[in-house]
Amino acid sequence: MSTLTSIDIGLITAAIQIRKTSEPGVQRMMRSLRERGYLDRYPIAVAPAADGFKLLDGNHRVEAARRLEISRIPAQVYEDLTPNDEYRIAYESNAGHDAIVPQDWTDNAEFIWSLAGLGKTQAEIAEIMRWSRGQVSNYVLLKSICLEAWQLIVATTKAKFVASDAEPTVAANATTVAFTEGLLRSITCLTDEQQLWLVKSLAAGKMDKAQFKAAAEKAKARNGWRTEAARRLKDLPDEYLQRAYDRIDKGAFDKETMPSEAFEKLIQHLLKDYANMIKLTFHTASAAQLLDILEPNSIDVILTDPPYEREFLPVYEDLAKLAAHALKPGGSLVVMVGQSYLWEIMDLMAPHMRYHWTLCYLTPGGQAVQLWQRNVNTFWKPVLWYVKGEYNGKWLGDVARSNVNDNDKRFHHWGQSESGMADLFDRVANQGDVILDPFLGGGTTGVVAVSLGHEFIGADIDPTIVETARQRIQEARNGR
Repeated sequence: MSTLTSIDIGLITAAIQIRKTSEPGVQRMMRSLRERGYLDRYPIAVAPAADGFKLLDGNHRVEAARRLEISRIPAQVYEDLTPNDEYRIAYESNAGHDAIVPQDWTDNAEFIWSLAGLGKTQAEIAEIMRWSRGQVSNYVLLKSICLEAWQLIVATTKAKFVASDAEPTVAANATTVAFTEGLLRSITCLTDEQQLWLVKSLAAGKMDKAQFKAAAEKAKARNGWRTEAARRLKDLPDEYLQRAYDRIDKGAFDKETMPSEAFEKLIQHLLKDYANMIKLTFHTASAAQLLDILEPNSIDVILTDPPYEREFLPVYEDLAKLAAHALKPGGSLVVMVGQSYLWEIMDLMAPHMRYHWTLCYLTPGGQAVQLWQRNVNTFWKPVLWYVKGEYNGKWLGDVARSNVNDNDKRFHHWGQSESGMADLFDRVANQGDVILDPFLGGGTTGVVAVSLGHEFIGADIDPTIVETARQRIQEARNGR
């Protein structure tokens, strides 16, 4: 229900703004008011508020009246409206006054964004505007256009209606190619820099709509190549990824589609290039002997899997002493252990290294070890994590896992799977870390280390084991 009356504009204490108030629009309204006065057939729309009225339609008219010191103006007062009703009336009233102050599609976009910012669902917005959900969704998507590009789009669109006199005229700097919602959807997935370059180019008349769309598609495709390069080269220093980007940005793959043989050759070339730079060092020595070989504070992560039998318990104390000597401050000792003698192992290591956490290493499928003396089939093992000093590294999940039935004993009877070791690396190591495994065994730790771009140091007391592991790790490095 609504009533036509006149109100004191001083009682307007709130307002819904479908679009920004424009100075040219206010000036046009002031000229009209001076020439004709305020015509009753153009009332503003308001709804009662607790302390006066909420303005639904007529922002330009109210501002013009205030400047001209017109205190009372005609108003259509709407009663008993829901919040969504208020927005619907505000939108429909503004859309119906294009002849007074032109409203364009950028106003619709910003109105939709403002409603979404208030928590309105797309269904509610569609009902308010009497649009389809699809239309609203398309306009919501435009919110991903960067601010600088959007400001230029709005300025260019509205420049066609800058008023220099009583009638709207086309501004001298307005492009002859109009931006549209449909056209701009093609750039919503691009980077800010790409969006701005395309918008500037179209606004300046340096390309037409067809060229704009083609350039947007090319940028989108190049972004896809860049994303794939970043995924494949994530463990390499930034310079290698930049080399890939340079090739992509020069158009090397503009005529290619994934999967691409040319792109794969580039990735393999960069991987091999870096692999040849990875330093590998091997020692035939025990953990105790490495104390006299390795420099203090030279290792980032010790990741190892010593033997679990009781007769080997003393090596765990040697390992802890080595870690205290060789690890950098904040470095990690990550050691797989069995559960039969877990407390003895922790007692041996505690005097030398600071305990940080215990990770769970899952070995699903047919990898279960039967411990006859305990009547247990074990599908997981503890991974003890010690830190030299304070840990200031990344957050991580404390459950790692090997792939199902991936127990790899080809190179050593105590060998671990590459999949499980890679999962541990992902949790405890960072790009460029120097990795030490003083119980080299089959060399799985080293294989995973070089595959991820780490410098690796491996040691074992058996020279045959060291040589076999060395060959395997070098082949992995050279065949990346």
